[in-house]
Amino acid sequence: MVNVKPTIVLVTTHTALGAVYERHLERFAKVVLVPEIAEFERRALRLHAALLVIDAGSVGTDDDVVAHVRALHKQPTMKSLHLVVFTKKASSVFVAALHKAGADDIILTTHSTPRSVAERLHNIILL
Repeated sequence: MVNVKPTIVLVTTHTALGAVYERHLERFAKVVLVPEIAEFERRALRLHAALLVIDAGSVGTDDDVVAHVRALHKQPTMKSLHLVVFTKKASSVFVAALHKAGADDIILTTHSTPRSVAERLHNIILL
């Protein structure tokens, strides 16, 4: 039996960030980069993603990120999808709002190495 890697979709407009995480995640997951949440939503059923990572810096304001997480979490087809947000800085209000909206984790990328982020994402997929 072939061991199929889970798919992680990373929503980001930062190609360098995407390349770094592709390299660090490739040993245990297939990484698909998409530039916007709307494209993910169009391709969601075909991608069969286990994890969606949203780069907050690519989406807009904190309120925009929370609104997207809330909308995605409410979709019946997204219920089994783990959702993580990457952010460079986050207030306690923003983090609380993301958790309330349905985010499984919020990762401060300025305080984490790509390797530690990859390990954290791997652990989330294993949940």
